Amino acid sequence: MKLNYPLYDYDFLNYQLYVASKSDRINKNLKKNWLILTVGFFLAALYFYSENHIPMVLYFGFISILFGAFYPYYFRWKHKRHYKKHISENYKNRFGHNQLIDVGTDEIFCKDFSSEGKINISAIVGVDETTEYFFLNLTTGMSLIIPKDRLNNTDDLRNELIKRGLSVFNYSVGKWK
Repeated sequence: MKLNYPLYDYDFLNYQLYVASKSDRINKNLKKNWLILTVGFFLAALYFYSENHIPMVLYFGFISILFGAFYPYYFRWKHKRHYKKHISENYKNRFGHNQLIDVGTDEIFCKDFSSEGKINISAIVGVDETTEYFFLNLTTGMSLIIPKDRLNNTDDLRNELIKRGLSVFNYSVGKWK
């Protein structure tokens, strides 16, 4: 099965956001920072309440509520902005160029504008399927990004990968932010 499609900056961004959404380290960091900031400002409000300094109680109470309600959104926005900058600096020469992927019986042949290579099927740990992409995860930690909107038939690719003995994990239920 041969696939030929271009990759754009948003493809790399969606991949980074997907990987980040599955990262235990990032999720623990979000929860830890959220808890520390919210509780810290709340404790400051309590301290000023005990000192009978009402303007500072209102200030720190308000800040505590803001962090409690909006910190997860800020954290995700900050990470998304970081990934956008990283991608525009490091992958800018790969945008818009066609990727050729040929799924064979024992290997996958990959070719882009600057290189080509073969990946043994045994070097693929698994395939993550989302609503918009297939991510072929390699033992090296890298992944092949295959956008579904640029394929003729996604069922054919899924069946071809399963026929090669690869596990396809469906993550189509949720959406990362």
